[in-house]
Amino acid sequence: MLSDYLNSAKSQFAYYKKLGDGTFNQLSEDQLIYKYDAACNSIANIVVHMHGNMLSRWTDFLTTDGEKPWRHRDTEFEDPLVDKAAVLQKWEEGWGCLFQALNSLQESDFTKVVYIRNEAHSVVEAINRQLAHYPYHVGQIVFIGKMLRGNQWESLSIPKGKSADYNVSMLTNPKSSFKEKPVYTLIPIRFFKYMKIIRIDKADYELAVALFNDYRIFYKQPSDMDLARAFLQQRLENNESVIYAVMDSDAVVGFTQLYPKFSSMRATRNWVLNDLFVDPNFRKKGIGEKLIQEAIAFARSDGATFVDLSTAVDNYTAQRLYEQIGFKKKGSDTEFYDYRIEL
Repeated sequence: MLSDYLNSAKSQFAYYKKLGDGTFNQLSEDQLIYKYDAACNSIANIVVHMHGNMLSRWTDFLTTDGEKPWRHRDTEFEDPLVDKAAVLQKWEEGWGCLFQALNSLQESDFTKVVYIRNEAHSVVEAINRQLAHYPYHVGQIVFIGKMLRGNQWESLSIPKGKSADYNVSMLTNPKSSFKEKPVYTLIPIRFFKYMKIIRIDKADYELAVALFNDYRIFYKQPSDMDLARAFLQQRLENNESVIYAVMDSDAVVGFTQLYPKFSSMRATRNWVLNDLFVDPNFRKKGIGEKLIQEAIAFARSDGATFVDLSTAVDNYTAQRLYEQIGFKKKGSDTEFYDYRIEL
């Protein structure tokens, strides 16, 4: 039961972080420091405040008071940051501290007491306190971003006027039990359409078989649906891979598959983004980028310290995308560049 709660909490934190990510992707540097008036906070102010709170609350979460003596809350609402890269660094560092703390929790830890300004909390209460606090500020970030972008804002939820269409798309799917419920994210596609990102599990691997076969054909392998089916089934049944897919109605139109990569020195399980493929009819809609962002969010919530991938040296489009997202080129052999993003 406690593990279910912790997984649910991590999923909710990851969801709200993703709303912030989706807002930052749409804003310029100047917009991040915009203030409605002198009494209001900019998005940069809010990020610095969240960063200070996160480092204070989640550093030594179980053993020290959540309000650290080195934190100076009032200064978090001053205006020290004007650089977008610096704002995003604070954002990532804060969330990284949170997920590291949550990933380290054991079931026996839930009997402990956590103090915040000498006020006693159960571990569940301490987590819930922040699960109420951070969405409040993320909502502010999204509101300011939407206000600044106006008609150019890309919806991060169900697009305005599309609720009926969304309900139809959801209600045409069969009902799932609580444990079978897929993890999904609604993503906007060119303003007028939306699709779902779901995590494929061993119960619904069949959804991805056809596109996985197309992916292998693209890389000069013979078509073999039975082989594709058996391969995906084995990976998922043995917990040897993680697959995210973009759904258009009931069809998979893009997917990514990650394999674990263990590091003895870092003592972490990291991930290799091994496969990424989008149906040719659905390209140039941002689907590949959304899948990569989903993979990164998963790896971070899993406690990974990096994600690796490779791409052909002449795949300039992919190289630009990876570098735009934040991957750093590690080197190359004669045919492929290797990339890594630190989490």
